Amino acid sequence: MDAELFDPRTAFAELGRIMLGAQDLNQKLQRIADLARKTIPEIDEVSVTLVDGGQPKTVVFTGQLAVQLDERQYETANGPCLDAAVSGETIVIDSSDVNTEYPEFASAARRQGVTHSLSIGLPVPQRVVGALNLYASTSEAIRPDTVAQAQAFASYAGVSVANAALYTSTAELAEQMPDRHADPVRHRASERGPHGTPWLQ
Repeated sequence: MDAELFDPRTAFAELGRIMLGAQDLNQKLQRIADLARKTIPEIDEVSVTLVDGGQPKTVVFTGQLAVQLDERQYETANGPCLDAAVSGETIVIDSSDVNTEYPEFASAARRQGVTHSLSIGLPVPQRVVGALNLYASTSEAIRPDTVAQAQAFASYAGVSVANAALYTSTAELAEQMPDRHADPVRHRASERGPHGTPWLQ
């Protein structure tokens, strides 16, 4: 955890510049995760989970602790980051809660000194879902203003993923469309009406 946090206004101004930049998806998500860690109080590590084709993966992270806890959830197919990714909801976990829905994750978190986690679903297309994950080792519960800040960062991450998915879909569609200049005979034939009569221009 950095000793001095970024001013949120500075962080969100930087996020705006990131969204307008030409970096690829991973670079944008990494910068968003780094800023979240440096801006949101009492957060030790941050990661982003993406689930594509049913397979979860940590695509960016600020430290190995985040990766280890993410992967623990992937191994057991159970955890707040997975449920947040699928549902789009915000899930706050106290790892000391004996009644938690995620006992294996909570146990793994406690062993790593993590007392609380926060996973926020990203608003992205259905074929790609994801979550922003935050891990903390504080004795106090995660505050509502911390949740609100994290949700704001998640919204930026979600827009980045959605834009990348839209671009990919458009590119794939373009590849499937015939090149109207490659085979003029074929396209002239396809532009004829019933019984082979040409369409009126």
